[in-house]
Amino acid sequence: MDLSQSSNKNRILIADDEADIGEVLSAVAEDLGFAVTYVSEGGQVVAKTNALNPDVIMLDLRMPGTDGVEVIRELARINCTAKIILVSGMDQRTLNTVEALGREKDLCMVGTLVKPMHPDRIEALLKPLLKASPQEIEETETGFVASTDRQLGPLVLYRLQAPLSEASARRQRAMIDCCWRMDNGDFINGHRLAKWSETQGVSKGMLNFYLHEALRQWQGLKESSASIELVLAIDSLLMQDISVTDFLVEVVEQYAVPHDVLVIETPLEGVRAAEHEAIDILARLRIKGFKIALVTEGRRHDEDLLLNLDKLPMDEIVVDMRKLNADNAIRNELELEFQFSSLTSVMHKKGLESSAISVNSQQVQNLVRKCGFDWARGQMMSEPMSANSLQRVLSSN
Repeated sequence: MDLSQSSNKNRILIADDEADIGEVLSAVAEDLGFAVTYVSEGGQVVAKTNALNPDVIMLDLRMPGTDGVEVIRELARINCTAKIILVSGMDQRTLNTVEALGREKDLCMVGTLVKPMHPDRIEALLKPLLKASPQEIEETETGFVASTDRQLGPLVLYRLQAPLSEASARRQRAMIDCCWRMDNGDFINGHRLAKWSETQGVSKGMLNFYLHEALRQWQGLKESSASIELVLAIDSLLMQDISVTDFLVEVVEQYAVPHDVLVIETPLEGVRAAEHEAIDILARLRIKGFKIALVTEGRRHDEDLLLNLDKLPMDEIVVDMRKLNADNAIRNELELEFQFSSLTSVMHKKGLESSAISVNSQQVQNLVRKCGFDWARGQMMSEPMSANSLQRVLSSN
């Protein structure tokens, strides 16, 4: 089955030169509801990934031509965001080594399979990776409703953040989930959308649309919860444009929105890389009354972050847990718990807040709840929803 013919399904690319193994993997994936594309040569993987943007890749390490390690390097080069499962008849140590290599290259490695494998083991790895399509209407167990909007092009959805502390429990907060629906019905969002808009040179135009639309919709949302805050992600490139502060001020005042409704979320690494320009912008944004949240990676032991908290214009540190969601990614939970608890403790003493994002597994969810974070966001907390759905959720609280 070709992925282009099943754009509304979860998409999986299976790469294995053994036809019988490929058939088993494909059969289990199709039974779970994946749209499957199968290739038998390593050299085909990157081209298929570029063409089809799969949600999951099952990658055999030993194939004719390009081997699995070479494929991993190429997937990292193209900033692949798919969840990757390694498959091999080799020993588990080799699989673990290649899995670690993928993580070092910022790929989302989610597990390994040693041949021969039982279908139950395949299903156990794949089932948690199924995700609801934003265009499908579904009531989830927590009452959140996905969007049914069928418009093409830019689309604003929202993802509620879960309050984890007494202070945050008194407020409501939602991330502005900027999406783009392509002609074939597929969605681009998150890091992929940011990268695409940057490459096309339309970052400012995209920000202009999404912010106008979100603030227009906020007028209706505030009727449900006058204290709701909106988190707006701004990429590192825009944080080098000194006109962005005046732009944000102009737009929020056009809609008569209090400045502290917007939480501006931007990567800490981008601030450090841009140095004076980014700090100048952040300082002006705080002076104008916006809230500033700086994002850092969950696996990085950033010791001088704590030492330099007073030197950075911010209200909040956001820890991205994306690399900790995969099976066995948390090697030393006690060490991470100590690290994150220390961070949140220092933040609270300084009157600042802390958030955990990309909370997409039960293990990570349990970890962030123990560490004193104020907010959490991710698949374990809520699914993206339309403004109307968000309003219904807020009204029911």
